Amino acid sequence: MNPALMNVLNAIAGCPGASGALIAETNDTSQQAAARSLAHLISRGLVRRTVGERATFSHHLTPEGEAKLFAGLTIVARQNRDLLSVLSERELDEYLRLTRKLHSVRARRSVEEVARLTWAADTDSESGGRE
Repeated sequence: MNPALMNVLNAIAGCPGASGALIAETNDTSQQAAARSLAHLISRGLVRRTVGERATFSHHLTPEGEAKLFAGLTIVARQNRDLLSVLSERELDEYLRLTRKLHSVRARRSVEEVARLTWAADTDSESGGRE
């Protein structure tokens, strides 16, 4: 599973029923690249495609897709925890504040919404937060 495919799974998890166009926009990629990724994930049984509103396709994670995404995010959280362990609490807070701000601009969401959607605010080591 490569990062681009994980990004597509993550986009669908964040917006169940997303269209291919929304997934492409969320991942800052072309609709053709998103369509190829979706076709691959559908063929592996990780994503289910249905006809949504206005006869567009809508995409949902299958239970297998949810499990694959969770496994991937767990690995990333562990790597991030190891990488960020050298920062003091103050430095980590500043890093997270800046990262959320940058992500909110790209995702066109408020900083508060991005903070709510990230694991970084958690202190439980199994959820990906810093110990």
